[in-house]
Amino acid sequence: MSPARPSCAVAIALREFGKLSDRAIADMCAVSDHFVGSIRRVLSPGANESHLSSRTGRDGKEYPAHPTPRPSHDGSASAEATSPPEPADPPLPKPGPPRNGMQFARMAVMDLEQIRGDDLERDQAFQFVRRWLDEHDT
Repeated sequence: MSPARPSCAVAIALREFGKLSDRAIADMCAVSDHFVGSIRRVLSPGANESHLSSRTGRDGKEYPAHPTPRPSHDGSASAEATSPPEPADPPLPKPGPPRNGMQFARMAVMDLEQIRGDDLERDQAFQFVRRWLDEHDT
């Protein structure tokens, strides 16, 4: 995984393991659980996870997707639970034709740049890529 693309890893993990908790996916992708939550909200705006009644934690146990707020040290509910909900993000525009070819090309080049000059398979790897490009050129 390229260090510049943690959001891609999180998006893939959410797509493949969406029932896992934010913390479990954060551990999997080496990011914070808050980052996973923000990506989850972007990928499913307005859903607020209402379609899931439970999540699987890092320990493999099922937990409610909407946990009850924990009381604070003074016995009152936490400030998070009593604050008004944030307004939902505006809906994303309807998708048109795909436009992510440049993103994939940049990621491929970044991966190829990681091949060191003294790598014994460097020439073979670049020849493989050239052949693939020639075969898939339209």
